[in-house]
Amino acid sequence: MDAGERVIEFIGRTGPVVPVQVGKFLGVDTIFASAHLSELASRKKLLISHLKIGGGSPLYYLSQQKAELQRFSSNLSEKEQRTYELLKEKKVLRESVLSPLQQVVIRDIKDFAVPLEITFNGVKEVFWKWYLADDQEADALIREILMPQEQKNARPVEEEEAKIPEHAQAARGEDEQEPGAEAGSSGEGTDDAGREEEDAQGQKRQPSGDEFLDEVYGYFSKLNIKVKDEQVIRKAGDAEFVVLIPSAVGELRYFCKAKKKARINEGDLSSAFIESQSRKLPTLFLTTGKLTKKAEEMLAREFRGMQVRPL
Repeated sequence: MDAGERVIEFIGRTGPVVPVQVGKFLGVDTIFASAHLSELASRKKLLISHLKIGGGSPLYYLSQQKAELQRFSSNLSEKEQRTYELLKEKKVLRESVLSPLQQVVIRDIKDFAVPLEITFNGVKEVFWKWYLADDQEADALIREILMPQEQKNARPVEEEEAKIPEHAQAARGEDEQEPGAEAGSSGEGTDDAGREEEDAQGQKRQPSGDEFLDEVYGYFSKLNIKVKDEQVIRKAGDAEFVVLIPSAVGELRYFCKAKKKARINEGDLSSAFIESQSRKLPTLFLTTGKLTKKAEEMLAREFRGMQVRPL
């Protein structure tokens, strides 16, 4: 067993270490011990902490030992300790509600705080996640922060589902489609592909040259959906709208996400849901693809107000 393997085995038994501990174990001075540790880190065998211990040495540890870094949190400054404890308790913190000092400090506790960038209405916002919280837990907590309390206690009238054709549930994995039932597909949709569409004011809309965007507007036209706002995130594949959907109780305002992608995952649904909650609107998700199994499960369990339809 060479020195590197011995060091890894030693850290596996001991937990995160500083170079002086490894030096004593190998019987070498700290400089040689640091060299061994740096070489292992460069080969991705070990991780190095931002936290400094004692005289300024970082910790070296195995990837499965991340949770053990908490044992060394006493080495944080008093201000860092307070922010560390707050993040550990809340699991997710919204940067915009932190004090200026906390915003600075949370960037200094890199071992324990993971930045997440969320986009609302075209504006990016930063959240900080406790490093041991998984992405699904963080997503749920962010939705909790963004969703006003009154929306949790009562569903507003806008959340009455508009009568969007149920055959569109094919987006969840069913392959069959009714001829002529979908906008931008077979039947009439093909004959009308090049025609002008009407915008929200009833005026004629010229084809944009973006096939995907024209397909979305074809869908809207078929179902008499009016577009109040449009933002192209990525040409020929990703767009967001605010739309008015006709229903038995009048026109309902929805946030609509349209995405050209073969497989829609839970992250795609989560991003659309968070954006819709920031606007206090229900969600319509249009896609050319199908949902992954995990996305289907999350749609049934956590995004019950979201309607997913195929293009």
